[in-house]
Amino acid sequence: MVLVFSFPAYRRTKMRAFGLLILGSTIGIISEAAYKFYTARSYASTQDAQTFLEFYRAGYLVAIISWGVAIYQLIQHVMSGVEKKDKDDASYEG
Repeated sequence: MVLVFSFPAYRRTKMRAFGLLILGSTIGIISEAAYKFYTARSYASTQDAQTFLEFYRAGYLVAIISWGVAIYQLIQHVMSGVEKKDKDDASYEG
């Protein structure tokens, strides 16, 4: 669902936050698909399993960091608009 809204929003605004949401979502989808594919194979060695799970966790760590930074940037953007509106309203009344 996030990808459905992030692609058009990124095209319109070119905000880095939407690009990070797209990146994090894409990495998450690829990691989950790889995990499902990997667990369907039952003939992996212990070393293969350990290596795969390290890459899987690293992928999700990158996805989580991308999402966190994106949400932080979006909140900053919204709050700067609210603060600007409040200053404009205060100068209009004063």
